[in-house]
Amino acid sequence: MDDVLDKIEEAEHFLAQMKQSAAADDATSLRRNFSAFLSSARTVMQYLYERSKQQGGRAWYQQIAASSPWCHRFKEIRDGDIHREPYYPIVQHTMFLSITPEDIEKAPTEDGVRVIREGVVKGEERQWVLQSGDHSSLLDDCQSYLDELRGNIQKAAEEGVI
Repeated sequence: MDDVLDKIEEAEHFLAQMKQSAAADDATSLRRNFSAFLSSARTVMQYLYERSKQQGGRAWYQQIAASSPWCHRFKEIRDGDIHREPYYPIVQHTMFLSITPEDIEKAPTEDGVRVIREGVVKGEERQWVLQSGDHSSLLDDCQSYLDELRGNIQKAAEEGVI
């Protein structure tokens, strides 16, 4: 079981590094740590698979894998990252606007289009996402994956697989 726990801790380490890279806007470091995270995290399930085979619990593993949406999603990402092309994290900007009918009426037109320049931006959010992904938060998704892996480890321990 120590090897399984070591790999989950390794994945947590790389997620912490990803968070630091994201905060520093260091896309190269974020990409490299994401690749290492994918490898470490995937190894957890591979170890559980091997342990379940040794314990005669192959059906146990198949049931766990089938009921683990984050594990399935990240297996696909990891396989694509290794066998097809790397996934590149990008920054997605979201701006929150507040536009009233009066704002639109007062706005000047340029080439027949009303242009609103002031007073409507109420907030902004930045998050790192995968370039070819669904644009959900990369860091939040990685944390959800780790949480699911920890749950799978706990189930394996409770059921005598590890």
